Amino acid sequence: MCKFLEAPVPYQPFPHKNKGGRLLEEMQNHPLAVGYGIEMLASLFVYSVVAAYGCYKVAGHWEHMWRFPVSILKFVKSLF
Repeated sequence: MCKFLEAPVPYQPFPHKNKGGRLLEEMQNHPLAVGYGIEMLASLFVYSVVAAYGCYKVAGHWEHMWRFPVSILKFVKSLF
């Protein structure tokens, strides 16, 4: 890059801020990352509750659910 920019080549090694791989440690304590984690857990909880309620409602009316596909099949059969 120095050759392209026509700049002198430095004699010092390039400073690496994340040489030890500390990015993960820094992100675990970052306020935004912590907030995203809390939001993700809250969303997962809400989706789980909604899914459980939906399964409960479907299981409670399972004996009536077979009537809908049968009525559709009867309708299609009546067309031919």
